[in-house]
Amino acid sequence: MLNTILDEIKNIYNKNKKLLLVIIILFVLSLILGYSGLLDSYMNIIYKELSENISNGNIELTTLSILRYNLLSVFINYCTGIFFGLGSIFSLVQNSAFVGYFAAQSASSGKLLDFILLILPHGIFEFTGLFFVTAAGLRVGHFVIRICDGFINGIASANLKINLKYNYNHYKSEITESLKLLVISVILFIIAAIIEANFTIRFYEFIISLF
Repeated sequence: MLNTILDEIKNIYNKNKKLLLVIIILFVLSLILGYSGLLDSYMNIIYKELSENISNGNIELTTLSILRYNLLSVFINYCTGIFFGLGSIFSLVQNSAFVGYFAAQSASSGKLLDFILLILPHGIFEFTGLFFVTAAGLRVGHFVIRICDGFINGIASANLKINLKYNYNHYKSEITESLKLLVISVILFIIAAIIEANFTIRFYEFIISLF
């Protein structure tokens, strides 16, 4: 069974590797943009909101709290894909730019190493999960685009019910593919939450103790 699951994951990756590569490039560019300081005004708003959530206890350093927050982000990223994929792209850019912004703030205060050590253990899984959920959202956006195109140029355009059924049946593979990507993303975010809550601080303290 494990081999079957791994084969399916490999198949999903192979089908979406070009899309994932584009997403990774966009992630890196947004990271650089956030680090550059050009978005500081907007990033400051997000930072203050995050700080308030932490200080108010809405986000705690527990597996369930972190997972709840992360899965909410996953849900928003995926669902906003219906806006022709633009919502998913915005979510990716915002998240990656914030990481870049936070890295810049850490660097300016001489704590860049701390930032890297505190984000590296769970970030590997969290960022990969972000890539996959963005791909899932873009698949949803592509489905919506194909449906709209089908209404304009497809068969039976005068009959809404027939046209909707035809276009859905023709393009529903996009939704199936997006759900597979979403499941992989959720699994990765679960792993990330467990690591962040139970291992990241210990990893940081261990590495710092070596210096």
